[in-house]
Amino acid sequence: MRRLPLLHLSLIFLCMLPATMIVPVLKDIIKDRLGGSNATVSFFVSIAMLGAFLFGPVAGYISDRMRKRSSLIAVGALLDAICFFGMVQVGEIWLLLLIRFMEGAVSITVIGLLLAAITDRENDSSNPVFFQKGILMGLAGLLLSLGVGLGLPLGILGQTDPRLPFYIAALLMLVTGILALQLPESESIHTSRGQLSRLSVALRERPLILIPFAFAFVDRFTVGFLVSAFNLHLRESLAFGPG
Repeated sequence: MRRLPLLHLSLIFLCMLPATMIVPVLKDIIKDRLGGSNATVSFFVSIAMLGAFLFGPVAGYISDRMRKRSSLIAVGALLDAICFFGMVQVGEIWLLLLIRFMEGAVSITVIGLLLAAITDRENDSSNPVFFQKGILMGLAGLLLSLGVGLGLPLGILGQTDPRLPFYIAALLMLVTGILALQLPESESIHTSRGQLSRLSVALRERPLILIPFAFAFVDRFTVGFLVSAFNLHLRESLAFGPG
């Protein structure tokens, strides 16, 4: 397919909005509503990253074994919608954190497999327009960052009810799941099944590929600090409102 995969790219943008939309109201939900502490707010952010870290490779492995991406994206998005809705229904912090952990796992399934589907297109030798040119991954990165950036101001929706951003996030993921059912599968590109042993071979042969991994770790580490501690500083020390 030589056409630009607009649906894939649109879903990348759409599913990133909920990731940051809820951040401005974490103080209201966790501290004011459930009686948590600053550490609890930070842990709420971290535990989702832990779920993503642990389940990201699993999701990729399962999709390669099943030779399916779209169906898993749809299921992951629908489960993510349930998690966002459930997080504002519970009255116990431990249950909130448990759901948040699961949300991180299903969220990385959605975004990870959407990005994998984009790389499928770029590794399709029958598609000279995008084959090994990085165009689609560049667009995917642009829309991913745009979704994260535009999601934060949407926290203003929680000005009257801090649960509203969670409900909107659930709705967005529900829409993402429904639209993902329309994504075409690219089974012909999966000519071989992934093996974990190949990763160790690649690391031995080209150890420099660890550099982008290290950069990603440091980058996410600093983002995690800003998302939790800096947001609390804005809300409590400077008396900023949501969004």
